Order: sequence, then structure tokens, then C-alpha cells
Amino acid sequence: MFLNLRLVSIGIGIIAIAALAGCFYYYQEAQALKKDPALAARQEAQKTLARVGQILYLPKEEPQIASINDPEKLKDNPFFAESQKGDKLLMYKEAKRAILYDPIAHKIRDIAPWNPDVPTDKQELPN
Repeated sequence: MFLNLRLVSIGIGIIAIAALAGCFYYYQEAQALKKDPALAARQEAQKTLARVGQILYLPKEEPQIASINDPEKLKDNPFFAESQKGDKLLMYKEAKRAILYDPIAHKIRDIAPWNPDVPTDKQELPN
């Protein structure tokens, strides 16, 4: 009986230490985000590039990355016809490529040429 009580006490102690370690980790993350609000955006961009890089060779440059928030506004453009909320648009200036990526399905929806010298609202991305 005494052994069972001691094992339970040790188990509770281990769980408490793990919980405190988790709290400390998330506290540190929150403090880092307060110091550098752009940190979360950079981490999200790195994660997106790593995932897209698993299924496609990417140009050796830093892309502009945008999230599709309202796909209905983009439906007139054939490139965005199948886009959904949350999709990521990667635009490579030097490679002149636009990549539409679905992070939920982990699939490339479309790839098209992109001319960074033409204003985006005047540019038609072909399908």
C-alpha cells in the first residue's frame, strides 16, 4: 500500500514538473513575440516554404508570401479559380513565378508566370 502511494506521488510530481516546463516554454515564446511581432510571420513563412519545398523545387530566393483570405474576390482570375480561404500565394520576383499552395491538403493548386513589374491589380495570372 505504501509503495502504491509513493508511486502515485512520484507520478504526480513528474506531471507537475512537465506542466511547469510547458508553461515556461509558452511564456518564453509569448515574450519573444512581444519583443518581435514579425517573428510569428517569419516562422509561418519558414514553415510554409519547408512544406512546399517537400513537393516542389523552389527558386533560391526569398518569396513574397500572401494568404488567401477571401477567395470570392479572386474568382474572376482563372489562376485563383480553385483557391480556398487559407491557401498561400508564393511570388518569386527573380524567377517570375507565382505558386498557389493549399497547406491543408499539402498540394500545389497552380503555378503560373508572374511579372513583378506590372501592378498586381492590372495583372492577369494565366491558368
